[in-house]
Amino acid sequence: MKRLVLLTVLLLLFRLSSASLVWQAENTVPLEVQKAARSSLERSMLPRLGADGELSAMLRRNGQDGYVLNLQYKGRTLEEDLIEPVGTMERRLSENLEYDGLALLDPIGEQSLSFRFSTGYGTKALKEGSQWWVLDGQGNRRGSVVVSKTFKAQQMSLLDQTEGKKLSLGMALVPRLSYPVSLSVDMDVSFALGFSLTVGSLFPVYPFSWFLEAAYRPGSTVSLSVGLQSQLPLASVFSDASHLWRNLAVLARSSVGYGYATSLSQQVLCAQGSVGFSYQVGSFSFLLLGGNRFIANAGTIAEQGLFLSLSSAYTYTP
Repeated sequence: MKRLVLLTVLLLLFRLSSASLVWQAENTVPLEVQKAARSSLERSMLPRLGADGELSAMLRRNGQDGYVLNLQYKGRTLEEDLIEPVGTMERRLSENLEYDGLALLDPIGEQSLSFRFSTGYGTKALKEGSQWWVLDGQGNRRGSVVVSKTFKAQQMSLLDQTEGKKLSLGMALVPRLSYPVSLSVDMDVSFALGFSLTVGSLFPVYPFSWFLEAAYRPGSTVSLSVGLQSQLPLASVFSDASHLWRNLAVLARSSVGYGYATSLSQQVLCAQGSVGFSYQVGSFSFLLLGGNRFIANAGTIAEQGLFLSLSSAYTYTP
């Protein structure tokens, strides 16, 4: 009973510390127009407001087919014109508020999402290949980005989203751990399980990175390998509007190492290369990889051939 009461109190406190929308509309405004405008505000503006922030909105008719949306936040005001058809109204309002909504926000810091381009975001010049958390107005992690390109002459950097929810301009950037540590479990087509511990970091040349991996495959090998990896977020190719593209990436990796083959009771050299997909959900990732593996020692081949594996990994990235 005490736990239930505590949980209820925590949920109430969380709600009280979140931004809210105070909505008003004239009776002459159709319900579908109200729904489109309100949904746009909840998606594009509320995540950017500070804790306990209160956004006031008034929607009224303007002529035969037009509407005017008046917004107010902390004494600042903004007016947006809405034009039918209703089917595209929510999308168009969200696009307009991406930049126009900055007029309602507190001044943004230097390390924040400053401008948009077709498949990502931009900010002041940052180190190419560095990774950053993106925080919403309440200081919660909204997603993560990587610096894909830096233009020193223009003092600006382009950012690709690697996972998370839809981002918006004005959200703050916080650096991620430079050397994330991952613990993963993989399963091949014979349902044999393997385990690995990996640490790595991006190179200054995006999207390449290096990694050091300790792996154990029951009944096969224990190995320590070093490798190269290239991971390209599909949001940088298509668009970050879709949840799938924001969290899915194409992955290619190769490694060489030294280990012990339990089947031969001998020390062996290991090498493998693979390509596939990675799907990121917060600190967890799911990988589907196919490739070629080679394990040998003193002219004896312990293992060679194609493989297909499904892996899940937890990455520690404070």
